[in-house]
Amino acid sequence: MRTFVLLHGAWHGPWCWKKLTPLLTSKGHTVLTPELPWTYNDKIKNQQFNFYTTANSLSELINCLDGQITLVAHSLGGVITSLISANIPEKVSRAVYISGFIPQTGQSINDLDQLMSESIIASNMRVDEKKRALIVSEDFLKEGFYQDCSEVEYKFAKSWIGPQLASTFLAPIQYDAESLSKVNKIYIECLNDRAVPISAQRVMQKNIVIEKVMKVDSGHSPFFSIPQKLANILNNA
Repeated sequence: MRTFVLLHGAWHGPWCWKKLTPLLTSKGHTVLTPELPWTYNDKIKNQQFNFYTTANSLSELINCLDGQITLVAHSLGGVITSLISANIPEKVSRAVYISGFIPQTGQSINDLDQLMSESIIASNMRVDEKKRALIVSEDFLKEGFYQDCSEVEYKFAKSWIGPQLASTFLAPIQYDAESLSKVNKIYIECLNDRAVPISAQRVMQKNIVIEKVMKVDSGHSPFFSIPQKLANILNNA
């Protein structure tokens, strides 16, 4: 049995794994779903996010676990997964990117804008200057993130989704490519993704060595739309 560390994407939180987690634990796996502190929180009024501080903290946590772990990243969580994998390659048996962002070392997420011209989400965001955060227009949440999810799942996600700190899109990402190359990497393409278009997914895959590419017939959120299929893929990865 394995230990999975699931890393959510932008605007989301650990809540997005609510259907996938029990499917993995039912197979005897251990599942950790840390919260990445890049969503604006009214209580602590956080306005900055640091990829390296977060990756280092999670690396320390993973170092305390027995054996190797499987990192699973959704969307922007791919950046954290690459940093952790480069930090502690000896602890990561495999890194799985689900429609994951993989900038070249030295690039920021904003530098990938040209890849996102067909993204419904990228085209329908507004800036909240007070919170220094980006908010997706409510009219496009379902179409962009959850077009193939049930109305129940959409309403659940809508109740939880939050503003994404703008700082996550601005900072250049630096990682040790040689160290990262020591980790087995799998990319799961979401063929009907309207947030991270398939063309963008395929360009970003070329930024690192991917050992295996798998395809799922889903939109941006397979953890809601096809959780059993996703669990089967991860269980056998």
